[in-house]
Amino acid sequence: MLSTINILRVNLKDIFIATIPVAILFFILILTDYARVGDIGLKSIILFLIFVPLVEEYLFRGLLQSMLLTRFSGSIYIVSYANIVTSIIFSLSHLFYNNLLHSFLVFFPSVVFGILYDRSRSIIPSFITHLVYNINIFIIYNIDIF
Repeated sequence: MLSTINILRVNLKDIFIATIPVAILFFILILTDYARVGDIGLKSIILFLIFVPLVEEYLFRGLLQSMLLTRFSGSIYIVSYANIVTSIIFSLSHLFYNNLLHSFLVFFPSVVFGILYDRSRSIIPSFITHLVYNINIFIIYNIDIF
């Protein structure tokens, strides 16, 4: 199964386009005054900004979505059925340490990450976009800009 993961094919245009819906989600989070990350140390920053997105993209896109793509064919517009199932499971996994609203909101960027994976068959574009997403969340909730 690990041989099916190609991490070298990257399309920067796709990464740029994928950050637009993620930015919209950030504004929703700001407007709803959703949650605060709180004081975070350097160790937690590295964990939150780099390690977590890498592990999540590897597990959910590289392994789960890759496996589901071999079992499910078809899509709704540009969103594969494998992506939808993976995004639902990804969202539900966030219920273990966040509330229902957070889990619901995580679904949408997950679909974007899955589209990037479907297009490239690489976890690099989804990882980079996930990383940007987490950096923005960190900035929004840890720097008093308003």
